[in-house]
Amino acid sequence: MPGPYFFTICTQNHKDLFYRSDIRNTVISVFRWTLIKLEIKLHTLVVATDHIHGILSLPEGNKLNLAQVIGSAKVKTTQTLKEQCQMCERIWQRSYYDHVMRDEKDFIEKAKYIENHPLKEKGNQYAEWH
Repeated sequence: MPGPYFFTICTQNHKDLFYRSDIRNTVISVFRWTLIKLEIKLHTLVVATDHIHGILSLPEGNKLNLAQVIGSAKVKTTQTLKEQCQMCERIWQRSYYDHVMRDEKDFIEKAKYIENHPLKEKGNQYAEWH
């Protein structure tokens, strides 16, 4: 099914790994770049200190499924963070949460959740919306 999909990916053990702006910007850039390369539409992405939320769509006829897309983005993000930010620990937890949006109302609701997420994160001034 092409989606769109709302997804959440947490860091390993919910560790606050994305506390620096350069790390958050790297996560955003690499996720965006990976999805563009895979010809996947990224609607929105928010990065908090210990997780990310996003909405993406798989185009009709795409041979990749959501698990492959998320897996590719996680692998590339891990490689880049280890190279550029000298992170040596495991970045992502093994699984992720996803939700297939059934209609426009569902899409708008999830997009608003992402837009307002930085306000929801009590004490987390690092969350950013893109």
